[in-house]
Amino acid sequence: MLTSGLLLELPFDGSWDGWRAVARGALAAELPPESVTWRAGESAQGSLSGMAPGDACPIPAVTRPVPRAFLTLGADVACSRDPLPWDRLYRVLWRLTHGEPHLLDVYVDTDVHALERMAKTVRREGHKLRAFVRFRLVGEGTEHARYVAWIEPRHDVLAREAPFFARRFPSMRWSILTPSRCAHWDGVALTFGPGASRADAPTGDDLEALWRTYYAHTFNPARVKPRMMRAEMPVRYWKDLPEASLIAPLLRDAAGRVQRMIERERTLGAPPRFPSLPPLHAPGARGVGEETQMPEVDSRVAEAAAVPHDEGPRIAAMRSERARALLASRGCSLANLRLGAADVRVGTASWTDPTMTAPGVFYPHEARNARARLEFYASRFSLVEVDATYYALPSARTAALWVERTPDGFLFDVKAHAVMTGHATAVSRLPGDLRAALPAHLASAATVQTRDLSPEIVVETWRRFLSALEPLRAAGKLGALLLQMPRYLTASAAGEALLAQLRERAGDALCAVELRHASWMEGSVRRARTLDLLRAHDLAFVMVDAPPGFRTSMPRLTAVTSDRLAMVRLHGRRRETWETPVRAVSERYRYLYDANELGEWVPRIIDVAQRTQGVHVVMNNCHANYGTSNGDEISALLVEADLERRRIHREARSVDP
Repeated sequence: MLTSGLLLELPFDGSWDGWRAVARGALAAELPPESVTWRAGESAQGSLSGMAPGDACPIPAVTRPVPRAFLTLGADVACSRDPLPWDRLYRVLWRLTHGEPHLLDVYVDTDVHALERMAKTVRREGHKLRAFVRFRLVGEGTEHARYVAWIEPRHDVLAREAPFFARRFPSMRWSILTPSRCAHWDGVALTFGPGASRADAPTGDDLEALWRTYYAHTFNPARVKPRMMRAEMPVRYWKDLPEASLIAPLLRDAAGRVQRMIERERTLGAPPRFPSLPPLHAPGARGVGEETQMPEVDSRVAEAAAVPHDEGPRIAAMRSERARALLASRGCSLANLRLGAADVRVGTASWTDPTMTAPGVFYPHEARNARARLEFYASRFSLVEVDATYYALPSARTAALWVERTPDGFLFDVKAHAVMTGHATAVSRLPGDLRAALPAHLASAATVQTRDLSPEIVVETWRRFLSALEPLRAAGKLGALLLQMPRYLTASAAGEALLAQLRERAGDALCAVELRHASWMEGSVRRARTLDLLRAHDLAFVMVDAPPGFRTSMPRLTAVTSDRLAMVRLHGRRRETWETPVRAVSERYRYLYDANELGEWVPRIIDVAQRTQGVHVVMNNCHANYGTSNGDEISALLVEADLERRRIHREARSVDP
């Protein structure tokens, strides 16, 4: 029993878990907030008097349930180096368990508002620690080699953020040094020790020159906002960032680089600029749902900041290795990627492009023939898209060789021949007997439109195409039939009839439709009609990422129209070559996505994976190793995001107060 005017001192070890244990005892003893004060470690808050610390409040077996949001809030606040509000935390805990169960929803409450502001600064500092840790290699070539980083966070966030680095770099031995404590990972266990000084940290290594080169090439002069940059990358971190030395000269030259970019566009006759929309995380942006549309960005600006052609393959290879190392550390490969109940496959739209088969780009030196290349590709990915079948009918013999050269479970998505989807086709590439059946004026032409062919030739083309794929179907290696529609096919009764006809001719084949005229998605009514049509015929809607602003540009829309499949095709965002003639087709798709651009698709892919049996993600930016590297990267991003989603789900199901 307390004497009036005296405070009961409640000592604890200064940690969140320690405070929770003592707070449970105080609640069970019905000690109101005004009767207690808290002593963290050796320091006390408030007046110290009353009972001996060792006698204070034994922990009872029975506890009171509290909202999980309070536990999250308290864990954040406990990391703050501001005057720690243990008294305020206990006051909120008392109110939650004594008649105000919805207190945390009252953000204007003085106590709640103060705790939320403190938690926000802690979470922000944790994000900065993840973003601005820069490891340097110490003791290279010795058995004691270790990566060491120095950082000075304003709040005590190292313990809560260090497990992220252990998951991200499980095969590295590393240390993160801060003034208050240090984290160490030896490949097995994460340990913590006392703080260090800046003198204990290395000052640089051989990788920093490459990192500076990459940063300089990805710096976008057209979107420079110094005030925003300093808010996102506080100046206090610059002294520890190798790229910081480049910021001042890059800012000074930004205006000149933008002017040179504008002059180049005038010379090339670039089309009018397409206005950009708010970023994905802007207030009011729609969440992921049955049908969501991603905001478009000005791809010409992105193109100006794209990785230089001569540096691209080297940087892409470096990023690919990092992504593959992360996948290996998670026990994942591109052959066993699953999200929820869906089988997720990632691949490219080619494995034979000359820029990809060039020496030292993607294939090892010994992979010099068609067999070796396909075998190597299939060891890295679980899916490939065959685009050559758009130009010439496949043969059953070739399909049988594909079966022979790939492991069980590997899938081929096959693009339909031009005649099958209503395109023009080269007469010389038609089989001889079909050419002989053409009227003389068509047989002598360079190309022929499908509408000018007899129905018998169109039907025979379908029959031969599907028959040639029978070895793939029999081996369980036929994925989807990709029906890429003509760019000039508009949303109309004729267009809808063509889609229904294609479904009928494809039989029970798994089909995906890529529409390429903006009219199919203009307005909510037209969009709903299009998606309903695809659902009615069990045609998977192909979600695309491509340069915006053209009549042939489809919006980055997320939608599921088949229970069997969802497909995403990423074409790159190289606007300047999207609708202009190019010497090589791969030049149109010479675009290396960065992690943020790939990350825009990650939550959407995870979402659609919950609503269909399979997801195919096809990188059509298959110039050099761009598509394969981005395939590795988006796979790693998907795995990391799914692990985080599962962790949050597990925590949400937990009932321990």
